[in-house]
Amino acid sequence: MATRKALLAASRALPPERRIELAYDVLSRARRLRDEVREDLRLQRFGADDVQMDMYNDLANDAAFLLPDHPVLGGGLVLMPDAVLQSYGTIFPIQSMANYLPARRLESRLSRLLDSLEMVLGEAATDAPPLRPAAEVLAEAQTSETREIRQALDALLRQQPELPPVDARDFNFVGDPKIRAVLVADYVEAQRAFASGAFKAAAILAGGVIEGMLLDYLRRPSITAHSKYAEATENFPTTDGAVNWSRVSLTNLIRAASQLGVLGAGRKLVEGARDFRDTVHPTAEVRLGARAGREEAELLLALVRLIYRDLSSAEPDGPP
Repeated sequence: MATRKALLAASRALPPERRIELAYDVLSRARRLRDEVREDLRLQRFGADDVQMDMYNDLANDAAFLLPDHPVLGGGLVLMPDAVLQSYGTIFPIQSMANYLPARRLESRLSRLLDSLEMVLGEAATDAPPLRPAAEVLAEAQTSETREIRQALDALLRQQPELPPVDARDFNFVGDPKIRAVLVADYVEAQRAFASGAFKAAAILAGGVIEGMLLDYLRRPSITAHSKYAEATENFPTTDGAVNWSRVSLTNLIRAASQLGVLGAGRKLVEGARDFRDTVHPTAEVRLGARAGREEAELLLALVRLIYRDLSSAEPDGPP
């Protein structure tokens, strides 16, 4: 009881803005974990069930600490392994457990956690305080130590060899001009990273470019009216019956676009098109056991060009 009271006191001592900020972090980590579990289910890969359950339990405990008065998050979340999984070997001593059952139940528990967090936090993380421009912060941080660090970084930049020309493209088939500008810049930067041997950075940037193109394509009115659209997007996460585009994984976007006619020559590359953006976090890279190398970056950059070719040759609101 004393521990419970101490936790409640520590939780309620948090400033509201800090509580919201931390809750958004839990939401983001839970989304990434559910995407990982769903991908494991798709590939019938179940070697990390115990680790994923521990991660879910950590998230559930974090949510309970941050929102102790919520009827679900404050104590209504079931930890894993739940009673059904624990019953195998006791109530069901002879019947063997299906290998997919832990992941299926974990996915359901994660969905309940996410649904509750999204209900509390709303659609977008607009309540978090905005970050100040980096240039403004650097201009104000004029200490001898920061000046030395910036001078060292400037010297490092000057040492870089001249990079080869890149394949610059306009992405003029993308409807949103702001998104288009991001894709133009990121595609150039991805190639420069590849040329300098920064393959992980190149893969992360290329994955973002692919996501931007496919999000635009899959939301076109003519594509949403496609006869195969419902089938192609049936595994997309939803909120209130509508696709929650901010939570669709890169793998699902590529697979859906492939079903709808994009990636004629790139179909063979789809299975290797892994999303490396989560591996920005070192612990995620360790957990996933995967780091993008030259081949992974090359594959994603090749997909950028193939998808670009198909979408740029299509009618503005028609299929390729």
